[in-house]
Amino acid sequence: MTNARSAVLAVLAAGEDAYEANWKLARVYHELPGFAGGSEKTSLEHLLKSVEYGPRVGLNLIYLADTYISLGRVGDARRTLETILTMEPYPDLLPETEEERAQARERLERKPFKTK
Repeated sequence: MTNARSAVLAVLAAGEDAYEANWKLARVYHELPGFAGGSEKTSLEHLLKSVEYGPRVGLNLIYLADTYISLGRVGDARRTLETILTMEPYPDLLPETEEERAQARERLERKPFKTK
């Protein structure tokens, strides 16, 4: 992870594609087990930065919702996924936003949101 982390941190330092670099780093922290350096708290920190840089990028919000669920913050996850369904997409991300809306709807139909 050190090489990948160093590369992402270099991108962040350069200020290039900050939203993308932050969500990629967040996913690394989300996917790795704790003993290997994973951390939901650190994942959340990077995702919040990512959303700050790209507030209408649905992928940022989907990953944010995943991390909220991992942290037991189901209400925040639900609100985040619902935001994807109603947000005004960036014009150059129309196809991606439609895919992300479908993913958000699918996630909202699953546990922990679905009751019986």
